[in-house]
Amino acid sequence: MYKIPANPFFPLRKLIYMPECHSTNVIAEQMVKQNSLPEGSVVLAGYQSAGKGQRGNVWLAGAGLNLTFSLFVKPVWLKASEQMYLTKAFSLGVTDWLQRLTGMSVLIKWPNDILVNNKKICGMLIENQLKNNYIAATIAGIGVNINQREFPFVQVTSLAAETDTVYDLAECFFNLMLHIDARYTLLQNKQFSKLQDDYLNNLLGLGDELIFGEGEQQFPGTVLGVDDLGRLEVRTPWGIRFYETKEIPIQWPLK
Repeated sequence: MYKIPANPFFPLRKLIYMPECHSTNVIAEQMVKQNSLPEGSVVLAGYQSAGKGQRGNVWLAGAGLNLTFSLFVKPVWLKASEQMYLTKAFSLGVTDWLQRLTGMSVLIKWPNDILVNNKKICGMLIENQLKNNYIAATIAGIGVNINQREFPFVQVTSLAAETDTVYDLAECFFNLMLHIDARYTLLQNKQFSKLQDDYLNNLLGLGDELIFGEGEQQFPGTVLGVDDLGRLEVRTPWGIRFYETKEIPIQWPLK
């Protein structure tokens, strides 16, 4: 049975389980608009048929095999200009949990894909509502591949595929929330330097050359870091450039 940790630092108050839905983020958005979702709620689905991903993509996950959920919080103390730290906190929460569970190297592919062995194991879509230059509400959609072993793309993996182990989904969810909770607490305490340092220490390709762009617009670039606005700093053939989250993709396959 799924459950949320007792006495978490941030207000996890309600768990809504749905055997199936099209998207937990969409369900959460609708409930927020209806004022029927208290802060700290998690909408968790056994299967979602049209999970929302970055850049308009769909997150594909087998029924009853993975974790797909959305977390609703109100970080009203966080400035709009600081919203990248939400991405860093949630990304690090997942990374911490996977590293502790498996002992394997886990990397963050900018801005918030989580990789094991250079394959995607977790995706996120963090949607913020802004008011008066502050964040009024956040819905963080998180999908983690747990027991699924077959995927339509070679650059995707799961815990089971990497470790040849079958995992208890409820136990995974409970422990994952503990790690997200710990990172969110750092965010509440505005430990921005700690989050920034840990994010960069786990960032894919830091100091290395990757391939960026799409189609005929592809080019090599060296990752130099991520600034406070969440822009990726890249040394390109035309000099150092800063790229917004949806402005430029990192190409597969990775080196």
